[in-house]
Amino acid sequence: LDYLSKEPENLYLDRKRAKISLQDLANEIASFANANGGIIVVGITDDGKIEGFNPYGIKKLNECQKVVTSYLKTTPSYKIEIIKVKNFKNEDDNILLFYIEPAMNNIIRNNKDEVYCRQGDSSIKLTFDQVRSLE
Repeated sequence: LDYLSKEPENLYLDRKRAKISLQDLANEIASFANANGGIIVVGITDDGKIEGFNPYGIKKLNECQKVVTSYLKTTPSYKIEIIKVKNFKNEDDNILLFYIEPAMNNIIRNNKDEVYCRQGDSSIKLTFDQVRSLE
């Protein structure tokens, strides 16, 4: 937990608030899969504050777990882990981890047929030519 909240975001680690839109979360997952893979932590802010899912409810936690099948055309190889934590208010809460493997033989596209790729500590929407190069 210390690593997940304090390590600077980079090519292999990103933190997202639990209120992230499901489409944006799907794009982040695709970007990691289209690059070198990595971990996305949902429920911790960019600055490392453990916010959790309590403010958004169990429905949001469940929706986030279904984001890959609902918002991505091609399914990357990934695992999900729910970790019980104490949030910044010292309440029992949960964060969600996505462990994403790199997609070796295909390109991961979202349901809008867009392609994202992780570059440094950002996810970039690729142009047509960039997608062709990735292929």
